[in-house]
Amino acid sequence: MRPYGKRVILKVDLVMVEQPDGTKREEPSSEAKVMMSNTKDIKKGDTVFFNYFGAISIESKKTKKSIVLVVDEEDIFAIAK
Repeated sequence: MRPYGKRVILKVDLVMVEQPDGTKREEPSSEAKVMMSNTKDIKKGDTVFFNYFGAISIESKKTKKSIVLVVDEEDIFAIAK
């Protein structure tokens, strides 16, 4: 799998979040590892902060602990160094 255009493939860990009513729910973390990139500024292995709502989930790559997302370059807010 390879991203097309100025897109990035991310691996996002799922974290358990407690809701106000006391129930727990899995939600994607706000940071992710870059699996593959078609941009010059973002490299494989970088940790990035991204807009989850601008992402497309790849269901065939979902596991119990993580999901794989495709995001546009402009949906990445920061690179953790």
